[in-house]
Amino acid sequence: MNLIVQIIVNKLLYIIMILCASLSVSSAAALPYVDSVMFYRVDSAEQALHLVDNGLLDMYYFSVPPHLLEGYDNIEVHTNSAGGLLSILLNPAKTDEFNPFSITEVRFAVNYMIDREGIVSDLLDGYGSSAISLYAPFEPDYTRVLEQTASFGIHYDLDLAKDMIHNGMTNTGAVLRDDTWRVDGEPVTVKIFIRDDDPIRFSIGNTLASNLEDMGFVVEKMHGNLAMAFATVYGSNPADLGWHAYTEGWGGGFDKYNDDGLAVFYAPWRTNMPGSNNPEFWSYQNEELDEITRLLYNGKYTSEDERTRLLQEAMTLGVQEAVRVFLAAPSDTFVVNNNVDGVINSVTGGLSNTLTLNNAQNNDDIILRVGVKHLGQSSWNPVAGHSDVYSRDIEGPLSDPASIAHPYTADVIPLRAERTVETAGPDGTLRVPSNAVTWNPYIQQWSNVGPGVTATSVVTIDYTFSNWHHGPSIDMQDILYGIYFMYEWGTVTSSIDATQDSEYTTTTGPFLEDTFVAVRQMDDDTLKVYLNYWHFDEDEIGLLGARWADTPWELFFAMEQIVKDGKAAFSTTESTSKDIPWLSTLSDTDAGLIREYLLKYAYMGVTPKALGGLDNSYYTDRYMAAVSWIDEHGHAKIDHGAFYLASYDDEKGVAFIREFTDTSYPYAMGKWSHFVEPTYPDISSVDASIVTPGRPLNIDVSSVGTDTLRYFLTHNGTIVHNGEISSRGMDRITISSDITDNISTCPLSLLLFAVSDDVIIPDAYSTDVTVSSCGHPEINMILSDLTTSEKTTFLRILLTLLDDDISNISSSDIDALSDNTKINTALLAILELVLDGELTADDIMVHILNN
Repeated sequence: MNLIVQIIVNKLLYIIMILCASLSVSSAAALPYVDSVMFYRVDSAEQALHLVDNGLLDMYYFSVPPHLLEGYDNIEVHTNSAGGLLSILLNPAKTDEFNPFSITEVRFAVNYMIDREGIVSDLLDGYGSSAISLYAPFEPDYTRVLEQTASFGIHYDLDLAKDMIHNGMTNTGAVLRDDTWRVDGEPVTVKIFIRDDDPIRFSIGNTLASNLEDMGFVVEKMHGNLAMAFATVYGSNPADLGWHAYTEGWGGGFDKYNDDGLAVFYAPWRTNMPGSNNPEFWSYQNEELDEITRLLYNGKYTSEDERTRLLQEAMTLGVQEAVRVFLAAPSDTFVVNNNVDGVINSVTGGLSNTLTLNNAQNNDDIILRVGVKHLGQSSWNPVAGHSDVYSRDIEGPLSDPASIAHPYTADVIPLRAERTVETAGPDGTLRVPSNAVTWNPYIQQWSNVGPGVTATSVVTIDYTFSNWHHGPSIDMQDILYGIYFMYEWGTVTSSIDATQDSEYTTTTGPFLEDTFVAVRQMDDDTLKVYLNYWHFDEDEIGLLGARWADTPWELFFAMEQIVKDGKAAFSTTESTSKDIPWLSTLSDTDAGLIREYLLKYAYMGVTPKALGGLDNSYYTDRYMAAVSWIDEHGHAKIDHGAFYLASYDDEKGVAFIREFTDTSYPYAMGKWSHFVEPTYPDISSVDASIVTPGRPLNIDVSSVGTDTLRYFLTHNGTIVHNGEISSRGMDRITISSDITDNISTCPLSLLLFAVSDDVIIPDAYSTDVTVSSCGHPEINMILSDLTTSEKTTFLRILLTLLDDDISNISSSDIDALSDNTKINTALLAILELVLDGELTADDIMVHILNN
């Protein structure tokens, strides 16, 4: 059955199902505008466009190449500049078998083998920007690290890359023979895993493979999707050298303060680097990066300036190490059928966000049909699952988070966990009450912290509880079980501790050690959380302190025991190293295991050690409610959001979520409707005068939606001068003569950022600025072919023309114009610049005279 027929059949079956269901389901107090959402796997952008245009799909959750968008009448296009990042992950493992990427200089040379501007212009159709670190121009911290980023001088230069590789390889004893690198007489082979389900990364990977071959390596290309990459790259032991390079892609989204991003992309302790800190594997190590990024993650700074310094240091180290080499930041281009209203194009993820599905309205139907590239490429479990953006797109609407990010400013909006913050930071401390508790994994019980304990901040959380999808209410036991789990699985008590996972434990452990102090339950829906954490923005303290539950404790309890019994693993690396399944609540086998454990707990009256002291019926009711859910739905995915997972069929490529019709759900229809499309900042034109030492430089800027203009004058990546002004839309930036008096270097570039108070992503604009003492680059090029005598004749004619005194051109000069094609061509080129408005006559006078 083809996809179009399947969509039509599913629609008819759905209508019949709704008519039957409406006889027994009462209306709820708060619902999304639509009854349900169907997700269909559509891996072809061309097919998705046709389906959206014809109304068989309402929207497509994967970015569509802009060059395909012509010729469609029923499509609305939504662009999001924070579309994600493209990178190359390199394997730095040092093993007995020679690995060229264990050499830092060879890894760093890959930077010069990537034509970043070509990727943006040719593969992204101009929708994006180049990047050499995780800080793309849309990032709030981009300007804070701009000077360090530019100082690397990274550009596309295959000759330089070859020189660096030659130096690095020969220093380790490798020999270049017959244009091939050899070690102990054997050719050096590089294995590159190339994503073949993404044409952009497919092209990048094949180009990189070709360039590596030109560098003298034998290249073995492997192709596959993300699910294969999890097994081959992320879940494998780097020391096995099953891969050397991988074409990565990262979904869009960012935080207002991305203190964790540097650790995620560069630091070993966050387990996103080769080896994932799995004790069974070789793992990348870098103590300096770990130290700096842990300081950032845990807020161990005393001012915004100190935070900036830490960002700069960590970013510089990460780029220098070149284990992950960033390439570009694509802009996403999403398509929606014209009949759909209420779409929220968040800067932190585009259309594929929970707010869109809650707020979207199909004017012809009560169901939304959403096309997706994949239903998922990783396992579904709440500990180390949902590792891909595809599964998160479907899973996200199923639960409400503690807070959301404002879709345009990224400010924190508390949702299920209202919080108040008290802090003595950065230098002071607060007393922690002696009856505040932590879970002690050594003696397996909650323990009072006792007297004399202090914390930097305390976050008081007031919860908004409602019912889980399977019936019982969310309660404080769900919250406490999550805290117990953090301690139990974040602490290694012995070499045979069964409650550890290399991906989860190595990340959570430092948080417990450096930041988390204790908790204190105040009543049935209030909790105090004590932290050694400070931030100059108190919302960030509240965000870190908020504890919340997105999985019922009974499911956590069953899954935890399944993993302890060695029947499955929470993470892909543990799954691979132990050769057991990657636990998934969607798997028939794993859902059956969860059901089996829950029934055993119910019949035997088992009580979790962390949640003792309640009536036996409480535990039994929770266990049996979950069993009934699994029996009815065939999976163990239970949440508390506005939608629940009705069905999921990966083989057919269809997932179905329905509105949660329960009167306990606390949020009214249309809660997010006020998030209308904002006005993004946009620079429409820039006119800069010539930089003449000792004279003011004027830069006229026209923009819309702009509150602040930030400007940077740079020379070969070094910032010569920078500043900012408030914007009214038509602005003049004046750089004083005191500044210009010290500017004589060229080339000189101007980088502008239009910043809005309403949208966190700025508009970036760059252009070259002419320095009078250096001449104009185009004029320099025009005059470069002329001899000194020809330049003299040319200048005499031009000055006469610019003075509007054509009658005074001598006969010899007229002959020169007729006989000398070089003078004639140069004169026409210069005059064309004036006619095109690129230069004024005064500008030309200055530049010609300086030549």
